[in-house]
Amino acid sequence: MDLWLVVVVYLGGLALIIAETFMPGVVMGLLGLGAVGVSVVYGFRHHWAMGSGQLVVALVVVPVAFYMASRRLGLKESLE
Repeated sequence: MDLWLVVVVYLGGLALIIAETFMPGVVMGLLGLGAVGVSVVYGFRHHWAMGSGQLVVALVVVPVAFYMASRRLGLKESLE
């Protein structure tokens, strides 16, 4: 896989994961996680530094996206 294709798949996967926080559903999140996973594997095949960088960014962006989603989907007002 070419370097530019690895980067495009990675950014597309991150975009799908971030879109998942605004439009909850299972499909976009799973596709995003799959794309990021495949991209990280091919990133490691290209060069270990690229795969490591992708992995670090994914481990920061994905939890932040899920945190944003959990805050967005939680109850905003208490019931009386």
